[in-house]
Amino acid sequence: TLWLQGQSLVMLSLVLDEHREDASCLSCHFNPMERQKLLRAKDLLLADLTQAPGVAELARESGLSVLKIKRGFRVLFNNSVYGLFQAERMQEARRRLANGNTSVMTVAADLGYANASHFSTAFQKQFGVTPSTFKRVM
Repeated sequence: TLWLQGQSLVMLSLVLDEHREDASCLSCHFNPMERQKLLRAKDLLLADLTQAPGVAELARESGLSVLKIKRGFRVLFNNSVYGLFQAERMQEARRRLANGNTSVMTVAADLGYANASHFSTAFQKQFGVTPSTFKRVM
């Protein structure tokens, strides 16, 4: 019987540990108002793909703290603020290059890159191919 009591205590501690982990994760979730504010922050971030607003500006405009913005983007959008901006900017570049009528230089300039080589590096990092190669293949 002593062995059974010991096993019961082990099982109880496992259940309590599991519950504690679930409770600590509640801080990861956001209430509907916070989610709405995070969606607004995302819209503000992606409104102009030539230049990303700062996290402090997004926080001020959306009514959330900087920490909530950073944590919220990671949880809801599975990316950092700048990571989401950059990914969306590269998707737009890809769409424009796929049309075939726009030069790499024009796409780079339109998306806020003063230096075409920085654009090319970012594009290759995102898609594994240079923008000029992508344009040729399309």
